[in-house]
Amino acid sequence: MPVPVTAESVKVFNHIKIASYACNLPTLAWYVVILVSMLRSNDRGNLIELIVVCLLMILSEIADVVLNQINYNYVERSFNRGMNNPYAWNQIQYACTFTTNTCFYLAHWIFAYSYLAMSI
Repeated sequence: MPVPVTAESVKVFNHIKIASYACNLPTLAWYVVILVSMLRSNDRGNLIELIVVCLLMILSEIADVVLNQINYNYVERSFNRGMNNPYAWNQIQYACTFTTNTCFYLAHWIFAYSYLAMSI
């Protein structure tokens, strides 16, 4: 049995969405600046692993912003009874969660492996 959505829960998810933008967009901009500086570098051949890490972190940040926006839209439309297909919303949420987590952890594993390989 689905839990009924209240106006308070819509407000909470709106605050979460705003916090997501406030936290993720500055770090997304920072990763883009770092990526551009690495791509403009003369020794970018030595920075392949870090370029991949930056790309994965950019993808992770974008997926996290999309996830929080989708969650807000889901709750808001549930409250206003305008949702056509809740299964599609759930699939998009699962895909965004999977993409966020996979990219984040893969980026950290690549970074750790690269650091280990350089230190040996």
